[in-house]
Amino acid sequence: MLSAMTVRKFSEAHISVKSQTTIKCIVKLSASVTETIIFMYLGIAAVFSARHWNTGFVVLTLFFCLLYRTIGMNCNYTVSGLRADRKINCIVLQKNLSLLTKVLDR
Repeated sequence: MLSAMTVRKFSEAHISVKSQTTIKCIVKLSASVTETIIFMYLGIAAVFSARHWNTGFVVLTLFFCLLYRTIGMNCNYTVSGLRADRKINCIVLQKNLSLLTKVLDR
């Protein structure tokens, strides 16, 4: 992985655009095939293996998934809101500065 990251600039500069597109498509295809094989294996293992239902484990898993999803969404919303507020504040500041310079120029 490190080798691919370090050689990327060199290889992109020396490969045609058509070849770059072909490489991207092949990488995406191989990722999809690999993912499909993994989930097929997991599905087969889940269907054909002996299972023991553990209600506490299932309930706690769902609870923690929802809890961490909620925490993640709130953090994301907070960070996005702060960025949006900064942009709005910058726009308001720029408008006020432009109005102030117009007034001072008179």
